Amino acid sequence: MLYDEIPSSSYTADGSALDARAKEKLVITPGAKLERDVTRANGSMQDLLTFLAAHVDEWDSSTEDVARRDFRSQTQAKEMRGIDASVLIS
Repeated sequence: MLYDEIPSSSYTADGSALDARAKEKLVITPGAKLERDVTRANGSMQDLLTFLAAHVDEWDSSTEDVARRDFRSQTQAKEMRGIDASVLIS
C-alpha cells in the first residue's frame, strides 16, 4: 500500500508483480505503464480502505510478529534485528 498526501492519492499494488521485477529501488509514476500493470486500487484513502475491506480474504492472515519478520533479504532481516535491539535498550 502506498499513500501520498499530496495530491492525496493512494495505491494498492500487487507485491508479487513488483517483486518479480527484481529491482532494488521502486519508482511508480502516476499514469505510467507500471502503475497500470501493478495497481489493484487507487484513489483517496477511503477508496483504498474500502478496497482492502472488500478483498481481505484474498490474503493470508498473519500475526504482527510474524509479519514484521517476513523478509525477502538478509539486509532487511539485519535491519529488523537492529530495530529490535534498540527497543530492548530503551
